[in-house]
Amino acid sequence: MTATNRLRHCAEEVTGLPLSGISNLSIRQRLLLAASLVLGAFLGLTGLSLDKAFRSATQEALEARLLSNVYALLAAAEEGSEGQLTMPRVLTDPRFNRPESGLYAQVIQYPEGYNWHSGSSLGQALSFSRDIPPGESESGRYQLAVGDVMGFNFAVVWEDFNGQELKYVLSVAEDLQPIQEQIATYRDSLFLWLGGAALLLLLVQGWVLSWGLRPLREVEEALTEIESGRSEKLQGRYPKELHRLTSNINSLIQH
Repeated sequence: MTATNRLRHCAEEVTGLPLSGISNLSIRQRLLLAASLVLGAFLGLTGLSLDKAFRSATQEALEARLLSNVYALLAAAEEGSEGQLTMPRVLTDPRFNRPESGLYAQVIQYPEGYNWHSGSSLGQALSFSRDIPPGESESGRYQLAVGDVMGFNFAVVWEDFNGQELKYVLSVAEDLQPIQEQIATYRDSLFLWLGGAALLLLLVQGWVLSWGLRPLREVEEALTEIESGRSEKLQGRYPKELHRLTSNINSLIQH
């Protein structure tokens, strides 16, 4: 297939019409087709951009919440009998205490030792803690028995009464289902509004094109009047772009 044929094939796929059929379209139809393609591409790209921006903002907000919850865990940490890190039975945020609330926490000592889980994970074998270097953090998406969650891990060094440095990883995870539902609702609303805007703009386009091409229709109607003998020349006020055309037609009629 030559380059010309490939371009022809692509154009026919985009428009859904054979090029021979496009060449037979009226000026109004051509303008409507071109404007519709441009409008469709613009609104499509706009929709994709807004959707991506919303998902990014939602992701950033989720990570900020997880980090805030990790800091809350660290603030709630207590010293045990030997100065080691321990967690209280009940946390300030009630979601950590309510089973299957969608917000889970773990504090695990590495390489082995203390292993604490929040009350929200009661009866669930959840593991989203990761062994990472002290002072570093890590976030990621995990598939657990309760569904997909976004987890955040933060490693700290805790010194006990003997001066021994112990490494703990504080981990928080949040159920992604509410966020996914929020994104789905936003997408439905977004594409509904964009679809309505597209329909409205197409109607406006049709009216504008009809108004803009009215002088050409008036010339056509005047020529029909001349052909039927009901008029001898083109009369009326036409846009300056048609002055030369109408003058030449009148000159031809007079000769």
